[in-house]
Amino acid sequence: MSITPEQLKEITDEPLLAVLATVNPSGTPQATPLWYHYDGECFVVTCYAHRVKVRNIRQNPNVVLVVVDSVNNGKGLIIRGVAEIVEEGAEEATVVNGIKYLGEEQGRKAAEGLNAMGSRVALRIRPEKIIYGD
Repeated sequence: MSITPEQLKEITDEPLLAVLATVNPSGTPQATPLWYHYDGECFVVTCYAHRVKVRNIRQNPNVVLVVVDSVNNGKGLIIRGVAEIVEEGAEEATVVNGIKYLGEEQGRKAAEGLNAMGSRVALRIRPEKIIYGD
């Protein structure tokens, strides 16, 4: 089912957990639950630079991001796209994600803690196809 810009904004504004699937060098899938935000162009997640998903994306940038609204009958998004690893701006993106999921005060505190624990990168996922529905 295709999605309208209004539906995309509605679902991506909600603090719904996403699952990012990457491909291991062996060809097996690697899936990770995480926070994200949509900036109007790309889906943005952040993580520590040494994580498996980052190594996988360096080898194969093709990813799938799944966002499911488990409260409203499982409506969700399946985003097939290409991920880009971006080092600059990762701390700010971590703050944006923290605020989305925890609110202003708690989100900033959580992001501050995450940013202090090591080098972070942003993964910008440019959608090639978005599937909406159940």
